[in-house]
Amino acid sequence: TKVISSPEIGPWSEDFDFEITEEERIAGCIRMKRLRLIKEQPILFEITNLPNINLPRFCNRSFENKSLFKVLSKYYDIKVTGGQQKIWALRADQEMCDHLKVKEGSPILHLQKKFETSRPYFHFYSSLWCNTEEYFLMGPF
Repeated sequence: TKVISSPEIGPWSEDFDFEITEEERIAGCIRMKRLRLIKEQPILFEITNLPNINLPRFCNRSFENKSLFKVLSKYYDIKVTGGQQKIWALRADQEMCDHLKVKEGSPILHLQKKFETSRPYFHFYSSLWCNTEEYFLMGPF
């Protein structure tokens, strides 16, 4: 995992794809961007949005080659318990071509996920773009 943009606190995007609570909106958003690679080949570009609620020193943590789920579990006692996802097949635009090293118009998958957690009323969100040309996505959700 390569960090493209370290975690930063800011406002939620006005056109955010999931409905957020008033508490989440007021608290603000911790956003980071990461790239997943296999054998130096970019496979997945991810933007993660977490509510800035009771996550002390989160922005000071390293996420280079680290699992977000493990960081949340180890330091904040938050475990992912399920979620919702939306999936689209689309063609890569210039930004995704740059991140995933594919030709413009190449088929990619776009996933939007809302993660439910063991902390009551605490959810976080990810937008992922995947190059599945050589590898496939697999795992429980």
